[in-house]
Amino acid sequence: MAKKKELETVAKIINQPLDGNACGVNVETKDNNYHVSFPYKRELIVAMKSIEGASFDKAQKAWTVPVTNYDAVKAGVENLRGLNDKLEFDHTVAVEAAKMKIAEVTVKDAFTRDNTRTTGEVIAITDHYVVQQTGKDKAVVHEKAALSAVPSIGQKPSLFYAKGLGLVQERKASAERTREASPSR
Repeated sequence: MAKKKELETVAKIINQPLDGNACGVNVETKDNNYHVSFPYKRELIVAMKSIEGASFDKAQKAWTVPVTNYDAVKAGVENLRGLNDKLEFDHTVAVEAAKMKIAEVTVKDAFTRDNTRTTGEVIAITDHYVVQQTGKDKAVVHEKAALSAVPSIGQKPSLFYAKGLGLVQERKASAERTREASPSR
């Protein structure tokens, strides 16, 4: 079944014109540039940066590439569309894994704003995501590509975000924290 989905995705990407929205990646041609936009995912950003002439336009909230780089843009956009489709499918797998582990769970994507921290047990790992239980009926999905390390299932790390990157820190046992907090004699 997974193979069939991959073949359908490839067919959809190959038959898609460059301009327009497909697989969550939108391309518009204006002012002698292609304007490429897509959901904020670290793996997509890395792939976009590999397209010759690509630069991010903060005002447009889109990547721009000169129309003179058509071949590079076409190949890059096909790659982005295929990758985003895989990421979306894998995200669904991550959410379903959380639902299988926790009854009536609320699953959210990690909030990666600076100084944001999540703590809890890692309950699932997929190809692109780490799922962390953060409460009795709550779980958070983290992008692996945004983490400093990939924790193992069963670990209970603290993930601290700064500049879009998640620093994975192993939590100290409560007895060790107590010793550190109390004054030495």
